[in-house]
Amino acid sequence: MDLALQLWSINTELEKDFYGTLKKVAEMGYKGVEFAGYGGNSAQELKVKLEEYGLISVGSHISLERIKDNLKNEIEYNLVIGSKYLTCPRANLKSYADVDNLTDILNNAATESKKYGLQIAYHNHNQEFEKIGEEYILDLLMRNTIDVVFEIDVFWVKYAGLNPVDYIQKCGKKASLIHLKQIDAAKKCVDFSNGIIDMLKVVEASKYAKYFIVEQDRFTLNPLASAKNNLAWMLSGTALIY
Repeated sequence: MDLALQLWSINTELEKDFYGTLKKVAEMGYKGVEFAGYGGNSAQELKVKLEEYGLISVGSHISLERIKDNLKNEIEYNLVIGSKYLTCPRANLKSYADVDNLTDILNNAATESKKYGLQIAYHNHNQEFEKIGEEYILDLLMRNTIDVVFEIDVFWVKYAGLNPVDYIQKCGKKASLIHLKQIDAAKKCVDFSNGIIDMLKVVEASKYAKYFIVEQDRFTLNPLASAKNNLAWMLSGTALIY
C-alpha cells in the first residue's frame, strides 16, 4: 500500500507555488496526494501535471455544502484527475436530527457518485466520539449509511481517548481510508517520530484500508520538512507500505 499526502498539510507552500510543491511531494517518494482545494487549476492541467510527476489522486476533501449543491461539478473534476474518493471533511453533529440529515446527504451523494465509479467518504474529528444516547456519533453514521466509507483520522481517535488500533479493527471494511496523523502526550500534532501513536500497528490493523494518507497541521520545522520526515520514518519502520 502506497503512502499519499493530504495536501492541506502543506497548503502554505502550495499557495506560493502549486505545481512546484506538488513536484517536491513526488520527489520525496509519495505515491499519491489527497486534495483540499485545487489551487484554481483546471482539471485537465492538473491531470497532466499529476501524470508528469508520477502521482495519483487518492481523492478530494469537499465541503458538505459542495457535496449538497455542487456534487456534479466535483464528480466531473475528480473523474478527470483520476480520484477514487470524495470525502466530506466534517459536519456539525449535535443531535439525532443532525446525524439523520448528514446520513441522507451522504447516502444520496454515494448513490450518485457510484454511477461514475467514485465513492463518498466521511472524515472524523473528535466530535464524532461524543455519544448520542448510548452510541458514538461515528458509529451511528457507520450503521445508517449505505455505500459510504470512512476516513479514520487516528489523531482524533486518540484525542478523544480511544485506541486507534482497536477502533479501526472495529470498523472493519468501513475503514477504507486511514489518516496517519501523529499526536503527543499533550494532545498536540507532531512529527511521527515524536508522538505516542504506534503507526506501524495502525497499518497492521488496517487490513481493509485502500490508502494510507499522511497529514500534519502543526510543525516544529516546516511543512515540507515534516512531510519528508514522516514518509522516511514510515519507510524505515515497516515493509508493509510497499
